[in-house]
Amino acid sequence: MDASILIQTIINGVMLGGLYMLVSCGLNLTFGVMRIVNYAHGELLMIGMYLSYWIYVFIGLSPYTSIPIVFVFLFIFCLLLHNYIIEPLLKLPYESQILTFVGLIYLLQNFALVLWSPTYRSVIIEFASQSIDLLSIRIPIGKGIAFLASLLITLLFYVLLKKTTFGLYIRAVSQDPISASMLGINVKKVRLLTFALGGSALGIAAGVMTPLYYVYPFAGSFYTILALVIITLGGLGNFLGTIVGSFIVGFTEAIVGVYISPEISLIIVFIVFISILIGRPSGIAGD
Repeated sequence: MDASILIQTIINGVMLGGLYMLVSCGLNLTFGVMRIVNYAHGELLMIGMYLSYWIYVFIGLSPYTSIPIVFVFLFIFCLLLHNYIIEPLLKLPYESQILTFVGLIYLLQNFALVLWSPTYRSVIIEFASQSIDLLSIRIPIGKGIAFLASLLITLLFYVLLKKTTFGLYIRAVSQDPISASMLGINVKKVRLLTFALGGSALGIAAGVMTPLYYVYPFAGSFYTILALVIITLGGLGNFLGTIVGSFIVGFTEAIVGVYISPEISLIIVFIVFISILIGRPSGIAGD
C-alpha cells in the first residue's frame, strides 16, 4: 500500500467529512429542539446556492464574499417558513408533517425549475480549484476552505449551546418544552430562532460549495439524504454524534472511492449506516 495514497485518502476523507458536517449541523440543531425533521433542508441549501450564483453573475461578488447576504436572506426566509408552515405542523400528526415537507420540497424545486430552468450552472473561482502541494500530497484549496468553515460553524454552535443564555434555553426546550415554558422561557420564540439559525447556517455552506459544485434545482436532494443519514447515525439531536457521523461517512466514501470503486462508495456508506443502526438503533452517541 502506497503511503502517499493512504495519506491523500485520509485528507480527502477529512475534507468530505467537514463538508458533510457543515450541511448536517443545522438539521441536527433543528431536530434537537423541535423534534421535527426538516426534510426540505437540502432545498434551503439549493436556494442559498442559487442566490450565491446570481449575486456573482449580477453584482460580481464571489460566493465567499456574499456569504453574509445569503446568511441573512436564509435567516429571514426561515423565520417566515417557521411562522407560517413549521409551527402549525408541530400540532399535527407525524404523517401530516412528512406530507407537508414533501410538498415543500416539490414547491421549492419547481419554483427553481420554473425561474431558472434545469440548466446546470457554475461559478468559476480560480483559486478554489487549485491545490496546495506538500511533497506528493495535494490539499484542494476550495475544499480546505469548506472544511475550515465547517470547523468555525461547529465551534460557534458549541459556544452558542454551552456558553450562552440562549443556548441554555435551547437545551431546556429540547429536553422538556413544557417545563421550560413553566420556567418562563418563550418556547415558541426559541423554536423560531433555532429553526432560523439551523437554516441560515446553510448560507455559509452555500457560499463555500457554489465554487465547487454545480447549481441546479435538484442539487439539494442529495445533501438532504446524507444529512439525514449522518444525524441518524450519530444519534438524532446529538451534537457530538453529528460530528462523528459526518467523518464516518466522509472517510467511508473516500476510502471506498480510492481502493474499491467510486461508483459504489455511497452504497458502502449506506451498508455501514444500516450495520451500525442494527447494532445500535439509537445511533453512535444516542441515548
